Amino acid sequence: MERLSGETRMNRFYIERSALNSREQRAYIRDRAEITHITKALRLREGDQIEICAGLDDNYIASIISVAKGEVALRLDEKIDHRELAVTVDLFQGIPKGHKWDYLIQKSVEGGVHDIYPIQMSASPFGLDQRAV
Repeated sequence: MERLSGETRMNRFYIERSALNSREQRAYIRDRAEITHITKALRLREGDQIEICAGLDDNYIASIISVAKGEVALRLDEKIDHRELAVTVDLFQGIPKGHKWDYLIQKSVEGGVHDIYPIQMSASPFGLDQRAV
């Protein structure tokens, strides 16, 4: 967890709805990349808390109860309301080349961007195909 201006920001992970068992208060992260990120990059251990999201109405604060090679097991500590940013973020973006546009949109939306406006810049490699808009 990081402290930013008096608030605690918790690491958030998205899981498949099928990996959530709210009746038993358990959830599982089975994606290998996410497990590596949790264990190697963030160095989270048993007892650490994370935020998990399995859809609009399934957001929880969860504690890591075990870390294995194939999964991270979590105990659901608290159900939280779906949160929106306090501000609306609009992105005015120069048009990139190739398939970078799809990746840019995906990551922008994940980061909370509300609206994305493509901008034709003098250095843009090409213009938007009006049929694709």
